[in-house]
Amino acid sequence: MKRKKLLIMVVAGIVFLGLMVTVLPSEKAHAKVIRLKVAMFFPPPSFQSKMLEEFCRDLEKRTGGQVKVDYFGGQSLLKAPAMFDGIVRGIA
Repeated sequence: MKRKKLLIMVVAGIVFLGLMVTVLPSEKAHAKVIRLKVAMFFPPPSFQSKMLEEFCRDLEKRTGGQVKVDYFGGQSLLKAPAMFDGIVRGIA
């Protein structure tokens, strides 16, 4: 009787593990790289610009390269007055 219960438990465990492997998402499902554009209107030598650039590098590092950030400082992508409209339109 004990052997039958043990056999049932082993088979149930194998079935459970098989279901877990098929249900859990694979690494390939998360392989898509996310690209972000970040625009800053402060000049590159300013403290705010340096901090945001460092944040972008840190974000790439902490996500293991899953998130790539294109940083545009010193109004190179958008001028300060057009910054809000550019964000709304998806430019940055």
